[in-house]
Amino acid sequence: MLGFKTARNVMTLQSHKSIQSRPLEKKYRPNWHEVLGEGAYGSVHMATVIGSQEKVALKKIAKKYTDDNSFQRETEALLRIHEEGGHPNVCGLRDMYEDDRFFYLIIDLISGGEMFEHLIEQGAYSEQTSAYLIRDVASALSFLHGVGIVHADLKPENLMLSNWDDENAVIKLVDFGCACLDTLNLANEKGGADAGTTAYLPPECVGKGAKKKHNDPAIDMWSLGVILYIMLTGMHPFDTSGMATDAEIAETIRRNPKPPFGASATGHLSKSAKDLIKRLMEPEPAKRMTAAEVLQHPWIKGEASKNAIKGSDKGLRRFKELRDKLEAGVFAMIISGGGEGSTSDKGSHRILERAYELMGAGNKGFVSADDMTQVLTDAAGIKLSEKERKDVGQAMAGEGKKGKGVDFSSFNNLMSNLDTVFFKKGDTVFKEGSKGDAMYFINSGKVSFTLGGTKLGTLGQGDFFGEGSMLNPNTMRSASATCLTPVELMEIKRGDYERYVKNSSVATGEMQLVRKSRMLQNAKSLIRLQNNVSERTLERSEAVFREGDQGNSMFTVAENGGEFKVSVGGVECGRLREGDMFGETALLMKRPRSATVECESSQCRVIEMKGSDFLELIQSSPEAEASLRDLSRRREFKKGLIKDFGGEATMKELFEAIDTDGDGALSTSEVKQVFKKFDKDFPINEIQALVESMDLDGTGKITRKEFARVVGLEVR
Repeated sequence: MLGFKTARNVMTLQSHKSIQSRPLEKKYRPNWHEVLGEGAYGSVHMATVIGSQEKVALKKIAKKYTDDNSFQRETEALLRIHEEGGHPNVCGLRDMYEDDRFFYLIIDLISGGEMFEHLIEQGAYSEQTSAYLIRDVASALSFLHGVGIVHADLKPENLMLSNWDDENAVIKLVDFGCACLDTLNLANEKGGADAGTTAYLPPECVGKGAKKKHNDPAIDMWSLGVILYIMLTGMHPFDTSGMATDAEIAETIRRNPKPPFGASATGHLSKSAKDLIKRLMEPEPAKRMTAAEVLQHPWIKGEASKNAIKGSDKGLRRFKELRDKLEAGVFAMIISGGGEGSTSDKGSHRILERAYELMGAGNKGFVSADDMTQVLTDAAGIKLSEKERKDVGQAMAGEGKKGKGVDFSSFNNLMSNLDTVFFKKGDTVFKEGSKGDAMYFINSGKVSFTLGGTKLGTLGQGDFFGEGSMLNPNTMRSASATCLTPVELMEIKRGDYERYVKNSSVATGEMQLVRKSRMLQNAKSLIRLQNNVSERTLERSEAVFREGDQGNSMFTVAENGGEFKVSVGGVECGRLREGDMFGETALLMKRPRSATVECESSQCRVIEMKGSDFLELIQSSPEAEASLRDLSRRREFKKGLIKDFGGEATMKELFEAIDTDGDGALSTSEVKQVFKKFDKDFPINEIQALVESMDLDGTGKITRKEFARVVGLEVR
C-alpha cells in the first residue's frame, strides 16, 4: 500500500486536542484484500487494532474528493461527535490519518447489515422490540441535536445493526454525508430539496418550491416517524405499493402529508403506537416531537405491546423466586466494570448491553444457566442452593436463543424496573448538599463534578456516580453534577439499590472501593489548588525527609520534578513521580516520619505545604480528612509488612504469615501484631479503623481478596 507507512495522525489537528498518537502502521493492521464496501470516494476495509486484536473499519478516501461537501460534512460531524464523548448508538470515529494521496478514517466496525435488509428478511418488528430500537435511535438523535448536528438523511439504510442476531442487536446510526452542523459553512451549499432522501423527508423539504435547508432537528424527527411506520406495518406511508418514484412520493407528501391509518395498514397497532407516529409525522415542524420528547413517550417507556415475540418473557417468569438474586448479580457485575473514570476500554455499549456480553453471551447471542449461576457466584458472591440451581436450569431450558438460554430482549426485561433518564447539555443532575435518593450509570455523554465551585473531574460512558448518597447515612450529595453534553443515564433508586446490596456483599464492597478512591482524588484536587505553597529543589540522593524525622510539611512531586525512592528500614517500597502526594501521614497521625524519601534523579523538585496550612485545609472538608486518614492507615500497614517481611514476599506469603490461626481471614488482633513489630505505640483505635476500612463485606475480618486490594497500594 503506497504511502500507508508514512500516514500521519491528523486527529490532533482537526480536534485541537493534545493526543499522543502512534503512526497508523504501529496501531492498526488493515486487510486490503477484504473490502467491506465501496463508494464514489473510496473503499472501506477490515482492520485490526494491534495489541487488542479488536476489529475496526478503515475508510480510505482519495484526497481529490475531499473538497466535496459530503466528505466535509461527514468528517466535521464525526469529529464533533468524537469531541463530545460519542454515543453508543452512533458509529464513532476512532482515528484519522493522511498521507500524500489519501485520508484514512478509523471507525467502529458495524457487522450486522442494514436495517432495511433486516426488515425484508425478518419482517416487521414487534411493538416491544420496535420501541427498544426506536428508543436507541431517539437517544442518538437527542445527543446529536444537543451538540449541534442534524443527520438530515435518516432512513433504514443508515440504521445499521451491530450484529445479525436481531434478538441481541444494537442500532448504530451511520453516514453523515448530509449532516448539518451549526458551525459548518460550506462552499456551494445547496440545502433545500437536493439533500437527503425524498422518501424520508418532511413536507417542508419536498415538492415544488421547497426551500427549507436541512439544518432543523425537526427533519430528523419526521424521518424517524416514517421509519417507525415501516417497522410496524411493513410498508412506506406514502408508497404502500413500493413502486412509486421520488417525484411521486414528493407529490403525495405535498398533497396530503398525514400518514394513512386505515384498518388494513395499522389496525393491529396500539393507540400509543399510533399516537407516537402521528406526533412524529406532524406536518408543522414547530409542533413535531423532539427527540427528548420521544424518549418520554408512554409507548417508549412501556406501553408497547409485548405479545409479538413468542415466549420472550417465558424464561424469566420462571425466575420469580430468584429475581432479587439475579438482579443483584447483574448489579454487582456492572458495578465492578464502572466508576474508574475512563471509558476507553469499555466500548460503545449501554451498561446492560455490556453486562450481557460479560455474563457470557459473547457471540452466542444468549446467556445460559451455567453463565448465570457462575456470575452469581463469582461477580456477586451469591451462593445458590441445589434447588435454586435446578430452578435456573429448568427455567432456561428450551427458552431464548435456539433453546439454549435467555436472549438479550428477555435479559433486558430482568432489569426493566430501572429508569432511563435524559438530560440536556448544561443540565444539573444534582447539586452539592441536596438529598440523594438515587445513583446513576452513564449510558452516553459526559458529566462534570464540582465541589464548592472547584472542578473535581469528569466521568463518561460506562461510569457510575451518586453512590456516595447510597453509602452515606445522611444521604446528602457531596458534589454537584452537571452535564457537559446531552446525557443518557440509568437511574438506580434507593429502594432498588438496597435490595441489590442486601443480596450481594460484593457489590457493596466494590461501591466502597470506588467511593474511597473518589474521595481521595477530591482531597488531592483541593490540595493542588492551594496557593500557600513553596517549591523546593533537591540533588540526587538528597532526602526530602528521613525515617524518624518530625513531620512539619506535606509534599507533592512538581511537574517534571524527577523521581523519588521511598524506603522503610533500608528496603525500597515504592517510587514517587510527577503529581504524587506524600508526607501527610505524619501530620495526620502526629507521629514521626515512618519512611525515607530520597531524590533518584539528577535533580528533583517538590511543592511543599506547611503542616499548619494542610491541617487547616482538610479540617474544612471532613470528607477529605476521612479519605486521607484512611489512606494513611493503609500505607502504614504496608510499611509494617515490608519492614517485617521484606519487599519480595508474595501476597499469598504475606497473608498466610499474618493469618496465624489459619482461618482464611485477618482479625484485628492479627493485624495488631504487624504494627507491634513495626511501631508498638501505634494507636489501637487507628488499627480498628483500618480493619473496618479494609473489611468491605462487613464480616468483621479481612478476607484474602480484601487484603490483596490493600497490599497493592504503593506506600509514600
